[in-house]
Amino acid sequence: MYEVHKRHGEGVDRAITALFDTETLRALRRPSGIPADSLPALLGARGLGASGCPQQQEEALEIVPADAEHVFRRQGQNWTLKYRGGKPLIMKHTKGLNYISFLLRHAGEELTAFALIDLDEGREVGQHSLSTSFSIDEETLSSVRSKMQELQADLAQATEYCDFTEADRIRAQIEELQDYVSREAGLGGRARREPPDRKKARSSVYNAITRAIRAVRKEHPAFADYLKLQIQTGFFLQYRDTNTHWVL
Repeated sequence: MYEVHKRHGEGVDRAITALFDTETLRALRRPSGIPADSLPALLGARGLGASGCPQQQEEALEIVPADAEHVFRRQGQNWTLKYRGGKPLIMKHTKGLNYISFLLRHAGEELTAFALIDLDEGREVGQHSLSTSFSIDEETLSSVRSKMQELQADLAQATEYCDFTEADRIRAQIEELQDYVSREAGLGGRARREPPDRKKARSSVYNAITRAIRAVRKEHPAFADYLKLQIQTGFFLQYRDTNTHWVL
């Protein structure tokens, strides 16, 4: 097309100019450096290539910064993973990688399996308390009691340093957990049988995350060890490391 325009450009330009006035031609978007009233400019203004065919637009993907130390970003149907400035890993999309991404995005926060499933399926997660319509099971009861012990230690430290605001916040969390156990546990604080749908949700999320970490291990064992160490599973799911910045 450019060769044709080179040989016959003047005649073609005159024919096109006869169809459009000068102001219209100059108002059209055109490639930089090409005269406004030339044939390539007209084709470009109409979204056409040099051949006169519509130009195919590709999906724009966010560019991962080259100097990023830690990356966990989905790009189309693949994920780009990078740990401690090492060689980037390209992995196919899985639910497990998506769950891990949500945990990294909410570092330090505790999410339930139901919350991760909602996020994965594009549903908004409601701001609910720990109260649920399900009975508590032994694993959940153990997790809650362990969390209460951690909070008791935090409360003692906050009290020692006279941080009364933090102490009140921690005390409120402890009371909420105590109320939850009293309300959901059976007689004498014993665990009840876990409903099938709740068990299925927790198992599904746990298995998906485990498979994702196993896949990472094949390419980067140290990264897999880090994820396994920092991601807590069970009733509460949490990415513990709040000091590492991730490009997500």
